[in-house]
Amino acid sequence: MSFYCRKFLYISFFLLNLLFLNVAYAGTVLSIQGSNFYINGAITNPNTAQQGLLPNSRMIQAIFDDSNPTTVSKWVYPDTKKWDPNRNTQEFINAIPTYRQYGLLAVTVGLQGGGPIAGQFGANQAWTNSAIKADGSLDPVYLARLDKVIRALDANGMVAIVSCFYAGQQNRVSSDAAASIAVNNVVDWLVAQQYTNVILEIANEPSSGHFPSHPALQLANVYKLVAQAKARAGGKILVGNDSNSSVPPTSLINAEDVVMMHGNGLNASQVTTLVNSTRKLTNKPILINEDSTSVANFSAATKAGGSWGYYDQGKNNYVDGFQSLPINWNVNTTAKKAFFTAIGAPTSTGTLQVSASSGSDPNCATASDKLLLNGTSSGAAFTVGSGISQVLTTGTYQIDLASETTPVSAGTGTCSSNLSASQVTITKGQTTSVTATYTYQAATSTGTISVKPSTSSDSRCGSVADTLYLDGGTAGTAFTASQGVSKAVAVGQHTLALASAKAIPAGGGQSGTCTSALSASQAAVTAGQTVAVTATYQYKAVTPGGVCSITYSSVTGTPAWDVKMDEFRVSVSLTGFPVDSSGNISINGSMVMKNTIRNFWADQSFTPTINGATGTFVGKFYGKTGSGVFSLSGALVDGKPVAMKVGDNPLQSLTINGVACH
Repeated sequence: MSFYCRKFLYISFFLLNLLFLNVAYAGTVLSIQGSNFYINGAITNPNTAQQGLLPNSRMIQAIFDDSNPTTVSKWVYPDTKKWDPNRNTQEFINAIPTYRQYGLLAVTVGLQGGGPIAGQFGANQAWTNSAIKADGSLDPVYLARLDKVIRALDANGMVAIVSCFYAGQQNRVSSDAAASIAVNNVVDWLVAQQYTNVILEIANEPSSGHFPSHPALQLANVYKLVAQAKARAGGKILVGNDSNSSVPPTSLINAEDVVMMHGNGLNASQVTTLVNSTRKLTNKPILINEDSTSVANFSAATKAGGSWGYYDQGKNNYVDGFQSLPINWNVNTTAKKAFFTAIGAPTSTGTLQVSASSGSDPNCATASDKLLLNGTSSGAAFTVGSGISQVLTTGTYQIDLASETTPVSAGTGTCSSNLSASQVTITKGQTTSVTATYTYQAATSTGTISVKPSTSSDSRCGSVADTLYLDGGTAGTAFTASQGVSKAVAVGQHTLALASAKAIPAGGGQSGTCTSALSASQAAVTAGQTVAVTATYQYKAVTPGGVCSITYSSVTGTPAWDVKMDEFRVSVSLTGFPVDSSGNISINGSMVMKNTIRNFWADQSFTPTINGATGTFVGKFYGKTGSGVFSLSGALVDGKPVAMKVGDNPLQSLTINGVACH
């Protein structure tokens, strides 16, 4: 792929994220209490054998595609004789309301799918189906389909179990380091979309046999990625990982929010033993998200207190199963009907609609509120001007809005609300409408605090990424030292502090640090007035420190599209480098190659510059402990001046922040 093609894809991914960011996301809120699942504050399937459980089905191919032209013909539809990934996703979405009516509450969807042909589940499948690229970045086209699926599930009161890695596609990811990057990228994307109905699974069946080239995805180690994802998500999504058809190791159980496993190859008695043995180790929810078509196994898991997942491989005939492509997503076969019927009588649902009344203050239209059901403190977020529609199981609900007890922010003021009803009865197929009257309260009078660098500040500190903290708070306002910062605050006395009161990196590619001293640590703010404070910055040179190690440097191939080019990859490991207050290492790097550089890029947000055989790159790299790894990849002009082959070392020298790498 050329540099320009890669650039286009990265720009596309950036724009796609801009499109999705900060969308007011209304819908299904999944939570757990002890061993039970709750949706929108209510325990699932109350007063039934499945109370607190999450009956689910493996729909792993819902966003499947195949970019291999030699295998894509395996999945053609019988009517069009063509494969169509968008048709596949849309037909799945069309079937979701039916699944929900039967009582299904969750589905598993894969970023690398599953085995699309019965019996062909090997580690290196020929077809190419991966939303995860070799370097751990994500394909925006797959993400667009996944977004449609998650939002459709949300609109129907259902949960998406998003599975990252599948053994048959493991060779699409270059290394364990890339897998770790991918996990971070997936978590960041899911959180950015504000989904509230997602469980994240790291690796499908993480055995050494399934992932021979990725130790991080094997059962003994996958708990580390689970813990990484859980920490990065900050409680905004639930995380777990299946343990094949066995009791999970304690390390995995301790790391998970939801204890997951498969039941493949087990009979009903063995499923009972699996759930009971696991329950002795934990009070967390137990979720089997892949088993078989056995209704007996479903019943056994349910009786033992474990959620159970239907798995129906099918026959590539657009009739049977939910995994062999092309897939008929309808409940159309004896096996499918037996499972869906076993979940229970088709669930009756209706819709609750909450909107702002005509008497609401228009200043509240852009405020963000939450719908709370049955006394829960967490709920579905929505924008006041748009309102919210939510599909609910028939029955009676207590309803509240977050703004009824705690006013929500609206511009410079706040809004509080009063619902027209505090209890509603949801009727099958009907929409129950409730209005909320919003009242606006203007903020108290404000003034401004302005912090600027003093004339005696060292100019080398102009690029410092500083933060202003007020009144002892830990959430500050970021700014660049040379620009200063102005912040509107309530009238009254305020204390001031800067992050740079302690030495922080100078930035701008410099290896030194800067400290500051404020002209005043307190400010008396009056309405409509600006209190000006100066900060004097002092620069301190720091001898470049840390160790830079080259862990890999090789010509990796000659692209078929240009035999005069040599592709290369260089991997670097850093230890002991200084970090800023956000845990980032400021990178100012230079590499000299043996041949002229055509183009190069990094798996971090670096800005590259090319001058003949020399490539420089600057940016920030997250390494909270002063350590981390990253890779540089690109293409060289073959034979200018050295003729090289795959496996040769293309690198002459590499320095990071003045430190020579070896």
